[in-house]
Amino acid sequence: MNQAKAALEAQGFTKDVQIEWNVKNDKSQGGRVEGVLSSSPVRAKIECNSKDGITGLGVSGLDNDLTYAKYSKLHDASW
Repeated sequence: MNQAKAALEAQGFTKDVQIEWNVKNDKSQGGRVEGVLSSSPVRAKIECNSKDGITGLGVSGLDNDLTYAKYSKLHDASW
């Protein structure tokens, strides 16, 4: 989750950044991290389920071009 947070911040999602860990039996099962662009109302969210090996990425905003550009950059990023 810390690497996903770094990927968001590298793309400018530095406002209202939140991390929520899924913890079961004192072991991390992944979680979610989300944030808002500091310059525009675009929100991104990354969810990871380490138990199942699944990652979800969502980016939403009013500016379609900016939203898609940020989604594309995060889609190509590693975390």
